[in-house]
Amino acid sequence: SCNDPGIPQNGSRSGDSWEAGDSTVFQCDPGYALQGSAEISCVKIENRFFWQPSPPTCIAPCGGDLTGPSGVILSPNYPEPYPPGKECDWKVTVSPDYVIALVFNIFNLEPGYDFLHIYDGRDSLSPLIGSFYGSQLPGRIESSSNSLFLAFRSDASVSNAGFVIDYTENPRESCFDPGSIKNGTRVGSDLKLGS
Repeated sequence: SCNDPGIPQNGSRSGDSWEAGDSTVFQCDPGYALQGSAEISCVKIENRFFWQPSPPTCIAPCGGDLTGPSGVILSPNYPEPYPPGKECDWKVTVSPDYVIALVFNIFNLEPGYDFLHIYDGRDSLSPLIGSFYGSQLPGRIESSSNSLFLAFRSDASVSNAGFVIDYTENPRESCFDPGSIKNGTRVGSDLKLGS
């Protein structure tokens, strides 16, 4: 039979039968991306048994498009230190009429050289919520719409532990700003429910 294909770091597998013709399926923990094929099969060729294709790995990707009601954003290569010279962009989009809450669980970037910029919208032209670095955990952040843009930049040298950020979608508790009216005025600036 084939040898033990192992369990990828930051992932799991289902299927513990390794005879010729058997398949094993792999999946990654939240925030990690599968490198390789999710399903591999044990094949026998000329009395040799091997997995085809090779077992996959799970790595924390550099950026991506995140959708769905919740998820995890990891610095590239987490839990290893992030690599130098990285530019990683994440776009988080949740259901319309919801806002995004970010909660920082781990945060450690080289102060003054490596940054995580967070923008309130779908790209870096949106208003900047803040630029974060150092080892102080940022407080909870909430978007004003259903999208956030995170841009991570690391310089050419020192690498720190990086970050683990949870995001969840929350119902919005206020309406969008209706703006001003052409050739008229508006009275009232409260956007809370019922106002």
